[in-house]
Amino acid sequence: MRGQARQSLSECHDCGLIQRLPPAEQEASLIACQRCGATLRQVRASSLLLCTICATSGLVLFMLALSLPAVSVWMQGGRYGRSDLLTGPARLRQSGFWELGLATLLTLIVLPLIKLVTVVAMGVAVRSGRYRGCSRQALPRCPPSASGPWSTCSCWVR
Repeated sequence: MRGQARQSLSECHDCGLIQRLPPAEQEASLIACQRCGATLRQVRASSLLLCTICATSGLVLFMLALSLPAVSVWMQGGRYGRSDLLTGPARLRQSGFWELGLATLLTLIVLPLIKLVTVVAMGVAVRSGRYRGCSRQALPRCPPSASGPWSTCSCWVR
């Protein structure tokens, strides 16, 4: 009982009022501060579906980016040059800078691929009901002050 009361309490980021939040079980809902009207919690319509669709689209575009050339150059005299995403790390390795080539390969290809596959897998698992421990309140929440245009978001599970 005491844990439930603590979970439903929220402090307004604008005026500092601590208040009990009503459950937001609808598909799309907005909970505002009673004193100043600032947004305390917002559940957007079909956000999980939209996230899964965007990540799947990103995965398809990522595969296209890997298979197509990034730069093609024709020079006078019949010289031709072509470069794709794997050319940079391969040239760094051939030049003796294998550590830099590995770091470039990881940040350019491996880590984005892992992130996209993970987001698609999570979206499909939650959407299909295979992940039973997930509810609207258990999804990650990010405070507006913790995220910015050039920073990562510090999320927690409520």
